[in-house]
Amino acid sequence: HYVGAYPDSLSREEARERLGLPQDARVVSFVGWVRSYKGVWELLEAFRNLEHPDARLVIAGEAVDGAYAARLGAAAKGDPRIHLALGFVPDEDLQLYLRAADVVATPFLEIFTSGSVLLAMSFQRAVIAPRRGCVTDVLDEEGGILYDADDPQGLEGALRVAMTADLEAMGRHNDQDLS
Repeated sequence: HYVGAYPDSLSREEARERLGLPQDARVVSFVGWVRSYKGVWELLEAFRNLEHPDARLVIAGEAVDGAYAARLGAAAKGDPRIHLALGFVPDEDLQLYLRAADVVATPFLEIFTSGSVLLAMSFQRAVIAPRRGCVTDVLDEEGGILYDADDPQGLEGALRVAMTADLEAMGRHNDQDLS
């Protein structure tokens, strides 16, 4: 786990204020390297299909492919609920995106191991993830919303579940699971 490995001094309210997010929003965050195999485009598309005006999607991280970043930026411009912070995220700023989140999405298209699932769990966050790779070795249904990676509607369905799930209880479970 990453408990204590990164600065963690901000409250949810402080993080949302610094990011300009509404306090009463349901915030889904993706944090990490923005690469196509991590399913960031698929996350953005699935989120755009949600009809929840109070939902917000935050994507924070360095995009290694300029064309991919431009594609994400163009798609995000059409939806004011989507907040992109494409660029390197210093260690001290990870807490902004993780503390502001109600749930962290890790929609990998390919995965063998994942530090981002453990990082989200270390910040007591619920996690949305596909049932693939090592994910089910570290994350269970009490701490995450797991979906069938082969189902074209799986990620969107998981996001819909996240809009009404008790995400705080899931985050507490993840904290206990790492202890």
